[in-house]
Amino acid sequence: MADPAKRPLWTISALLPLAALALWSASRVGWGDIAGERALVPLALFDLAAVAAVLALGPVPRRIVGLLVAGLGVIAVVLSVGTPFLWGRALAVTGGVLMVAAGILLLLRGHRMPRLGAKYAAPGAAADAEPDLWRSLSEGDDPTAR
Repeated sequence: MADPAKRPLWTISALLPLAALALWSASRVGWGDIAGERALVPLALFDLAAVAAVLALGPVPRRIVGLLVAGLGVIAVVLSVGTPFLWGRALAVTGGVLMVAAGILLLLRGHRMPRLGAKYAAPGAAADAEPDLWRSLSEGDDPTAR
């Protein structure tokens, strides 16, 4: 059975690109001269960057990304409120709601999710010995001569 800690990671990895697709599509519907239309493309790009951040970052930065994603999702919904175009508004609201859902999931479960490459990390003892190697090199000692 799959690791339960990985389920939110896959869910978030699906929600963010879907939100980006919805926001980008909403920006292409043609809202006229409304400023919200221009703001949706950077939000879509942020969603794509957030996928990489979620996979690579540790617990605390993930929560910060989750807070940003949720906040920007609310902004996407607010930007779509005044538009008279039904499809653009529906797509922007969908993208914003997906962002808020992904952000809340990151805030609640982000600290438990596995980090990219974490299973290949060096054990603590080997990582603690590394500064000693650098110190011995600085003092002129060759650690390979031992």
